[in-house]
Amino acid sequence: MSPDPEVEQQNKRRRLQAGNEFTLEEVAQHDKAGDAWIVVDNVVYDISKFLRTEAHPGGDVILTQAGKDATDIFHAYHPAYVAKRKFPKYRIGTVSDPPEVSEMLQEFRTMRKAMEDNGLYDVHWYHLVYWAWHVVYPGLILAAGVYLLSRREESRALNVLAGCLVGLAQHQWAFIGHDGSHGAILKKWGPDFALSILCGTLGFGVSSSWWKYTHNNHHVVTNEHDRDTDITHLPFYAVSKHMLLSKRKGTRMGGELATRFAHAMVRIQALTFFPVMLLIARASLFVNMLIMMFVTDKVPTMQWQSFHQPLIWKNADRAAVLGHLAWVYAVFVHVAPEGHRFAAFLAHWLVVSSLHVQLIANHWDRPSKFSEDEDDIWVVKQAVTGRNYASNWYSGWLHGGLEFQIEHHIFPRLPKYSLERAGDEYVRPYCAKWGIPYSSTGFFHAVYDSWANLADVGAHSFDDKYD
Repeated sequence: MSPDPEVEQQNKRRRLQAGNEFTLEEVAQHDKAGDAWIVVDNVVYDISKFLRTEAHPGGDVILTQAGKDATDIFHAYHPAYVAKRKFPKYRIGTVSDPPEVSEMLQEFRTMRKAMEDNGLYDVHWYHLVYWAWHVVYPGLILAAGVYLLSRREESRALNVLAGCLVGLAQHQWAFIGHDGSHGAILKKWGPDFALSILCGTLGFGVSSSWWKYTHNNHHVVTNEHDRDTDITHLPFYAVSKHMLLSKRKGTRMGGELATRFAHAMVRIQALTFFPVMLLIARASLFVNMLIMMFVTDKVPTMQWQSFHQPLIWKNADRAAVLGHLAWVYAVFVHVAPEGHRFAAFLAHWLVVSSLHVQLIANHWDRPSKFSEDEDDIWVVKQAVTGRNYASNWYSGWLHGGLEFQIEHHIFPRLPKYSLERAGDEYVRPYCAKWGIPYSSTGFFHAVYDSWANLADVGAHSFDDKYD
């Protein structure tokens, strides 16, 4: 005789109230919005209750871990006080059958604790000077560019140089926007997000809220064909032939005509890559961002994610976006000399759009898989799917710390001034010991590899589908 469902529900409610133990199999059944549990350090939390009562700063990306042990992802994104102060009220029990922790995973957790104990996350007074300089010096570059434009010289080269300087200022502010959204500057959410809006939204022109939603999603589900919005660009691009050719798991195009179009676009993706990244990608980013902020209140490429920030932050971000559009318009319409406006604007656009190529080359040729096939532990997943750029005298300035992409993905809260040390003293030796692939090449080598991968996938775009 099968048990009465109503009795089972009553028993479950009693267990919840008593804070009893749950098996991992029971936790796995609570894996959807409205009924989501996660495990952190063998403690079970009801995150659906958390999402109903609080605004999770990172958005609904937390639901990608529903029904799972999220210990390592949680600690990667949150300082210890979150679990101690904020999470206890959402605790519903403990795990009765905790998984055996492998020696490799235990060593990673020990390594993470050692990095905290050895001060890699610390912020001292001299770091405040460091961050202040990184906020200010792009403004000096911008001022130089505006000054050259304001001289209204007839030299085409001089006005193009001025446009490049304006673009370079935005390019550099982007890194502060990125670090602030990760809480990797002052280690305080409010001040860090304010810096992100100031530099990332007003300076760089990308909504810090939109960036936080899409970028956090990318970090958690890195290089998953069906969930990472940084690689799910069909019908225009596919970083793996499986995205297009797998019958069971591949992206559904929505009809024969759409499917043919996707195959045709992927076939020429190596040819369209640089023109699109340098000329169109930033415009597409603006469209997606403005739709979220002023039209739908949802991220267009992540329809499940609403623009959920508290009103004061939403309005601050909106005002900063409008402010960015206003100052860029003023510079290139009212300051730049007539006859040189388009050339200066195009130069600025190409410089700031080069950031798309920089970010893509970290991941687009690295291993990728479908979410249902993902079984790597956190540190392995992040190491394998990323690529570092060889460090030299200018790379820290040019790439804003993201030349240490692997370390950044494993420890996203780590300030960029600690990334090199983290790689040299911790991550590289750890990966070498456990045989984890660790990719580090020159930047242009990485760009070529990403382009070559697109060419290879494109060559198979009309192959027969499988499975």
